[in-house]
Amino acid sequence: MVETQITDLEESKSRLEQEIREAKYDERIREKTVSIRQKETDRDRANSELSALNRQADSRAQLTIKRNELTSKNSQVTASSAYIILIQEKS
Repeated sequence: MVETQITDLEESKSRLEQEIREAKYDERIREKTVSIRQKETDRDRANSELSALNRQADSRAQLTIKRNELTSKNSQVTASSAYIILIQEKS
């Protein structure tokens, strides 16, 4: 009776080991790990690109502000020059 149970357990163990080999869990885990690493690399690349684009957008915004300031100052200078010329003509 005990020998039969031992034999049955050994057969069950062999069957389970075969099922595990056939399921290729180790291979599937390796594949998932490679996939995860690739996705992390893609994410890092996308984050780097996003960071560069944000810096570029910031630079463009600062340039626009400076351009607007320059236009405003040019308008003030033009208005002041016109006023000075008008005053000189009246004198």
